[in-house]
Amino acid sequence: MIYPPPVGSYPPYKHANEHKITGEDPITEIGFVVQVPIPIYDSNVTFAVDSTGVKWESKYPIYWGDLNFEELRQSYKLVAISLYISYDVDVTDATVKIGIKDRLTDEEIFSVEFTERNLDYYDTKVLTDADYDKMYSGGIPFAEVVQASNTSGATATLNFLCVVLYWVI
Repeated sequence: MIYPPPVGSYPPYKHANEHKITGEDPITEIGFVVQVPIPIYDSNVTFAVDSTGVKWESKYPIYWGDLNFEELRQSYKLVAISLYISYDVDVTDATVKIGIKDRLTDEEIFSVEFTERNLDYYDTKVLTDADYDKMYSGGIPFAEVVQASNTSGATATLNFLCVVLYWVI
């Protein structure tokens, strides 16, 4: 599967055409964006939307604790994160938030909210240094009902979630 580049970046062929023989690069300081897709294997879940609260958290945090992170940070920069979501809900009066949060503080790193039915969705966030630090401690994918449905027994299904990390090297 080919993933689109982060918002605001150039396609590779256009980027290559902008390089100067002198080594100056007006687009990025270094040159290449590496996309790392991380499918969330336990993301095929169905949950009730007739009450608010966190309904699902992945058992698989996106975590780099075993890496020499400072060395990695000096060589490469995590610049953006994307969410690919396949989602369905029985009703349209519920609002569901799907995203990634900090493993230690529960602060959101990136999330999107939905009221639509039968949705395949993609969104990208350019990360700040604070977001980057949160990803160091581990990011946990989650689904939360923000506004409950008035229909008793209403459910939503998260069919698939894939997180894509964009590293500049």
